Amino acid sequence: MAFLMLSSTGIVMADEAALQADQQNQKKEISKDEKGVYKADVKIDKDKAALQEHNDGVKSSKKALKHHVKNRAKDKAQLTNAKKEGDKGEVKSAKEDVQKDQKAVNKDAADLKEHREKRDASAENLKDDNKKHRAEVKNLTTDEKDLDQTNEKIDEKKQDAVAK
Repeated sequence: MAFLMLSSTGIVMADEAALQADQQNQKKEISKDEKGVYKADVKIDKDKAALQEHNDGVKSSKKALKHHVKNRAKDKAQLTNAKKEGDKGEVKSAKEDVQKDQKAVNKDAADLKEHREKRDASAENLKDDNKKHRAEVKNLTTDEKDLDQTNEKIDEKKQDAVAK
């Protein structure tokens, strides 16, 4: 009878030791998951800042484009007036101004396109990082649930050991 009691106590102690080891492993997993969530948060913040930067670039490119289009329209009106008056020097000058404004418009359009592409890439990165963040949070939640279950099992084993 004493042997039977001793072996059952040994089994309980071995089970408890295994549960303690599981508990330590789960705590390590939770720590790792928390670091992963933190890293994902940092990446999301960087992506948001980059997205805002590209939005500002789009905004400034649109302003510049609008400004140059207005200047081109004014220069075209001057060119039309110069042609009506027949002043060849003023016609030549107005044509050059229109060409300069057209080059500026083309440059602004290219800049705007570039900023939009970068903004779209930043938005995609943000979406990807949000998905990773949700996955990290899900892993963290799962590991926390596993730790809670292990803690409950340890408590049950302790209560069973005390009851015996």
